[in-house]
Amino acid sequence: MDPKTRSYLELSPKEKHEDIIAIRKAAFIIAEYVEMDTIDRKYTLTISKEDASKLGISSKIYAQFCKELKDANKFIREMDSKGEKIKLYDIKGKAKQYKNPQNHSNYLSKRNTTRASSGTPKYMGTIVTLDGGDQGEAIFYNKLGAKSVLCICRNNCALLQVLIVRFDDGGYIKSDWRWSSSLCPYKEMRFSINSLTGSRIKIQFHVGDPCGGSCGWYAY
Repeated sequence: MDPKTRSYLELSPKEKHEDIIAIRKAAFIIAEYVEMDTIDRKYTLTISKEDASKLGISSKIYAQFCKELKDANKFIREMDSKGEKIKLYDIKGKAKQYKNPQNHSNYLSKRNTTRASSGTPKYMGTIVTLDGGDQGEAIFYNKLGAKSVLCICRNNCALLQVLIVRFDDGGYIKSDWRWSSSLCPYKEMRFSINSLTGSRIKIQFHVGDPCGGSCGWYAY
């Protein structure tokens, strides 16, 4: 079967890697054509499928990006209806920043510094999801008395997605989210632990990326 007609989960490891690389490259190209409307609070793609094809973007990837922007606009409307005026993610601006290798190096250095400054984790692990419909989770029993959990999450290849972490602190549920993109995928979320020592802690992670994502978590 042609890889272009199969779902991500049906691909071989080699094909999956090639698929992710192709979509990431396409995201950098098409980001230049994503308009962010801060008045009507929505994203618009200003390049046609035909013109995108001339830039090497397949119709399948183009359709994926259109769906991601549609889902992002729906998420914005839902949050606005709840009275939560969320900040829009400047995709075009991030693409310009990311093209500068120094900016990328500075970000990776900052991310590593965040972990190092927190000390040695008492518990740690990685949650991996395989596609946009998948939700991963991790559970630990806090016998060592950790006081907080740092989550460093990323999507694999999407132009724009929402990372969601649901944190169960001994029965007390918290949740948080971040915009995420291949242009700057790593996002941090931190949760305090208020339950008694030995309580069950559960971390759930989801991102709508068709290629999935990951969440590294560190309990301090």
